[in-house]
Amino acid sequence: SHNGLSTTKGVETLSNLRVLDIGANYVQHIEGLEALVKLKDLWLNDNQLQDFEELHGVHAATIRCLYLERNPLQRDPLYLQKVLAHIPYLSQLDAQSINDQLRSFPNYMAIDTDDDDEESDEVVQQRALNFPFDTRPHCSRQNL
Repeated sequence: SHNGLSTTKGVETLSNLRVLDIGANYVQHIEGLEALVKLKDLWLNDNQLQDFEELHGVHAATIRCLYLERNPLQRDPLYLQKVLAHIPYLSQLDAQSINDQLRSFPNYMAIDTDDDDEESDEVVQQRALNFPFDTRPHCSRQNL
């Protein structure tokens, strides 16, 4: 991470890679990840990804941990649902564990986080308490 990258081009040659951290760069488009069939953890946080179709090239059957936070696509009210549509076997998205109960929770991550929102902080906090997720990270670079 933090390498000033603007592309993922060239990673396709790293076929045995299990963890790829290209967080905190300038990546707008993902390419070459379809060849990484052993990839378990993918860190794409803090980039410039705007379209969920970018996830189409990720080998969905093996990815268990995905970090996309602080990308423009995270602002989508259906963020979780769209990510899971592309990568259905995730056990963790960003710093949150994904379980069956959460997969069926219809409005997860649909809270508008704009500063100009009329909703009080107390209401947002109360709604967050009702979300059925475990916020403890279960996969990280240190655990592998």
